[in-house]
Amino acid sequence: MTGNRPQIVEIFLPAYKEGQFAHHLDWLPQNKTNVRVIATAKDRTKLAVEHTRLFEFPVGRAGGDPDEDPLLGEVTAYLCDLPIPVSDRVFFLGVDPRNLKKLLSNRFRSTTLEALGKWARKTLPSLDEDREFKILIPVKLPRNDRTVRIFLEVRNELEWNTEGSRSPILPCCSYAPYKPDLVSLVRKALQDKLPKLRRCKADRRILILEIVTLDRDASVHEAVCKLAPQFPDFLLVDEFVYARNLSELCGQTFFRIWDTNLNAMELLVGTVGS
Repeated sequence: MTGNRPQIVEIFLPAYKEGQFAHHLDWLPQNKTNVRVIATAKDRTKLAVEHTRLFEFPVGRAGGDPDEDPLLGEVTAYLCDLPIPVSDRVFFLGVDPRNLKKLLSNRFRSTTLEALGKWARKTLPSLDEDREFKILIPVKLPRNDRTVRIFLEVRNELEWNTEGSRSPILPCCSYAPYKPDLVSLVRKALQDKLPKLRRCKADRRILILEIVTLDRDASVHEAVCKLAPQFPDFLLVDEFVYARNLSELCGQTFFRIWDTNLNAMELLVGTVGS
């Protein structure tokens, strides 16, 4: 990013409409009322472009190695010590740590571990494929705060149990595959960015949603469409652009452009310096 100029916008404009809006650019100071840039074509058509990044880092990932996470370690150690009658499979745990600090406090620890143990003894003997579980711990907390999300990978490794382990759960653990609240992230983006597009003086308006560490473009598009009825300013946006900046990997950035008037999707590829 150069000053107020996000790299993704600088890549997009030369590729969009064969560069019609790439030459006369008014990069605006960033505050609560301005879009990123007003681009003017030779025919004096003004295009307003606003940009935001959609991302949220998984809980626990910023802390480093899951093998060094004491909360995951306590859960894994407890479950690995349980005798479970399975000898033809092993299970690799992925645990979401977001509620564990509270649930493994002195007040709730024994109840939490017993509930996880009961779940494991009931579930694992018949489980033969990867699956995600949400285990509700019977303590006096709101439902969202007393749920432990666990993803189990099933592996057919007969030799593991021959080494004397009582449990088919491997003594190592990872963080569960991350599932951000995509609708909430998109809602916040629309709340923050649509008013800027409404207030600007332009003939056309574009909102670029740069997708970082999130789901498929189609999932983001579905969230945008789902939320559209909640935002009257939505109708002022001529095109939504779902962008993935892969310039560091392959030198290209991919833009999926949704024309809201035609309800048509177009794929555009841009490169740095194009």
